[in-house]
Amino acid sequence: MLASCETVKTSMRTLASVKPKNYIITIHGLSGSPQSFGGLLPALEEHLSQINPNYEYIGKEFKYSSGQKGAEIERFVSEFENYLIKEIPVLNDGDRISIVAHSQGGLVGYIWYLKTLDGVDLKQKAYMEKVNGFVTLSSPFWGSRTTFLLKQFIPSEYVQNFIYENFNFGDQEVTDITAASEKIYDYFSKMASKTSVNSYYDPRMLNVIAVVPETKGDELKKGFLNSIFSDLKKQFVKIFDYRLNVGSRWESDQAVNVSSGRLGFYYYSDTIVQNITGEKKANIEMPDFEYSRFFKTDPKVIYVEGVHANVGSYPNYAVAEVPDICIEPDKCQHPTYIHILKHLANCDDAKNLCRMDRYNNIVKQLEVAREPLSKESSESIHSELRTFNLALDINFPKNFIPPKELLDSGSVMKFLQVEYLNGNDPKKQLAVAQRDGLIKSISPINFQIRLGRFREWGSRIVNYSAERNQLNIQITGNVQSAGGPEKAIDVNKKYPLQMIINIPGLKKRKMVIPLQPSYTTFLDLQLD
Repeated sequence: MLASCETVKTSMRTLASVKPKNYIITIHGLSGSPQSFGGLLPALEEHLSQINPNYEYIGKEFKYSSGQKGAEIERFVSEFENYLIKEIPVLNDGDRISIVAHSQGGLVGYIWYLKTLDGVDLKQKAYMEKVNGFVTLSSPFWGSRTTFLLKQFIPSEYVQNFIYENFNFGDQEVTDITAASEKIYDYFSKMASKTSVNSYYDPRMLNVIAVVPETKGDELKKGFLNSIFSDLKKQFVKIFDYRLNVGSRWESDQAVNVSSGRLGFYYYSDTIVQNITGEKKANIEMPDFEYSRFFKTDPKVIYVEGVHANVGSYPNYAVAEVPDICIEPDKCQHPTYIHILKHLANCDDAKNLCRMDRYNNIVKQLEVAREPLSKESSESIHSELRTFNLALDINFPKNFIPPKELLDSGSVMKFLQVEYLNGNDPKKQLAVAQRDGLIKSISPINFQIRLGRFREWGSRIVNYSAERNQLNIQITGNVQSAGGPEKAIDVNKKYPLQMIINIPGLKKRKMVIPLQPSYTTFLDLQLD
């Protein structure tokens, strides 16, 4: 009997000593692999174990079938579901899951979360409920203009297939993550249709958004040929992302513009209004727009100087590729690692029982180490941003045939007429913004708006589905002070855009649309 008691005591001590597990899962992007994250997982395991030793930190690398012909995001989500069941067959009460996703991987993780939230798969719901930290790195929630340019300006199917094969791009996934794709609009229409905030689930999401550090990299040129190559590379990148802001900032990381990397958005939906009020609004005003904050808390946003993927002119700036040396925090020159670590540690929450002395020491070393890359804070970068996205999902009546000009990005602005004040002339005029749509205001806000600049490739994207009789339009624009681009604006304000959709054969729709730098405004419209 005494022996049995000792056995029970030993078993109880063993059970008490088992730590809950915190699984950290990486999800790579288009044509990526687990290696896209460099030394991220070993560094997180080491530093989080010091900060909060109450958990056992286990890094996991999810690889999916990116690059395969015909593979789409729904397939990647299913692969992620199977991966969770295989890699984490048992979840205990105290266990939790953290997700770090790059580029398209952020869409895969986000769609998995929403699908699970809406579904009846109890096994997947058990995983979803354990998510306590979700970081996206330059994820194109509103699509990428770079993939649009690949499809738009390389019309040859043979050349496109050559690029797909050599860069491991899947044809369907490129289509899915292109700005103004039907898939993008479907996801956000669904999210906008959820009219109440889900107060029970909170993935604690952080959206890290990068802007190209233009002035960096020059000191790294070596030799005449390298100097020429570096300059040509920068000019090539500029062709694909003509800078809307005339100030000092790019507003893209070479593949994803800033407003596309933010999950939250402003929206108006005819369908929602009709379901609630029983009728459609003839004129849409700014107060009619809602903000999509479906989760319990709005995703946090951090801006960094960085690039989408590693290129020669910007070593150590790739937002996902954390150098192996980062396991030593005093040597970690990387723009995003410190933000990932702080978010997953979540030491602001007293329940996490962080060892604050170790946390502060690691964070301080990381801050000092990254200074050679940039001393700019997220707030200072944000204050210099000017661009926004305007996304229109226009559904035509049955049997209506839209004019060909409407389906062309070069002439679509003819049908999206904007009202503006010309200088100090108080008389409103309709502007046909076939080139640069310029709206001036002499109101107390005193601002200028430009819509879809003619010189910027991909600033106006039109995608028409004959099957749905639906037109998706995405316009990139910018807000500036009427006093000139060097003058500061309030990036936390919404600026009104007065627009009339005027399509022959359909009723006009008048709208006052709120636009805010670094945000997307989405309209889901049913025209009569």
